[in-house]
Amino acid sequence: MDIKQLNYFIQIAQDQSYSVAAKKLYISQPALSKVVKNLEQELGVKLFYFAGRKTKLTDEGSLLFEKAQKLVEDFNGILSMSGSGSVMEAGHVAMGIP
Repeated sequence: MDIKQLNYFIQIAQDQSYSVAAKKLYISQPALSKVVKNLEQELGVKLFYFAGRKTKLTDEGSLLFEKAQKLVEDFNGILSMSGSGSVMEAGHVAMGIP
């Protein structure tokens, strides 16, 4: 799992549509579906289900959505700190998720 997959997952959940999310993310819809399928296989849970034309989160998907939003927000905060030069001048930031 990486931060890009989480960003894609969050966008689909917010838009409730693979096709709308794909347009906003500038990625093809089949490629986006493949990313989600890989994420579901990695986690061993189903993240979305379809209700009519809308894509809805499963219970597991809702839990991941909450955690992913916080994680991406924290990650972006770290990146903005490193870009300002106030805390980090240069180097690498590595994050791991157990």
